[in-house]
Amino acid sequence: VTGSVFPSALKVALPSATLAAILSSLMFYEVVSPDLVVELGLQDLTGESSAWTGFTSLVGFLVVFRTSQAYSRFWDGCTA
Repeated sequence: VTGSVFPSALKVALPSATLAAILSSLMFYEVVSPDLVVELGLQDLTGESSAWTGFTSLVGFLVVFRTSQAYSRFWDGCTA
């Protein structure tokens, strides 16, 4: 895995994903009181807001654009 970005990405992503999974399961099984959820501002993280819609649309466009560029470079390398 020398030269790979995965080990450094996992150092950031794994704790964040673990914390999100724990909070999600605590909220799902109602271990955490609804008052605490409202107090921490966690009740509407993925609500139907225009900011969330705009952000996900932008990320989707960027993913498609980057994938298209990578595919084009791949075929340029194959035919060269």
